[in-house]
Amino acid sequence: MSRSPSIDNWNFDCKSHYWIRINKIVFARMWTDEEIKEGRVKDKKIKKKYFFSSEKRKRDSFGK
Repeated sequence: MSRSPSIDNWNFDCKSHYWIRINKIVFARMWTDEEIKEGRVKDKKIKKKYFFSSEKRKRDSFGK
């Protein structure tokens, strides 16, 4: 089993960040607090874009 994108636990003291690749944990380097903040902002933008476009497609398909 593999897991991508990576898994992060930045709300925990350990702030672990890793992938699961072929049933093994592959740890990433430690991120700085600034990198974590930037990553969260980026993720939020990606999610907003995805869900907005997904909802728009649904509305468009029902409106025809």
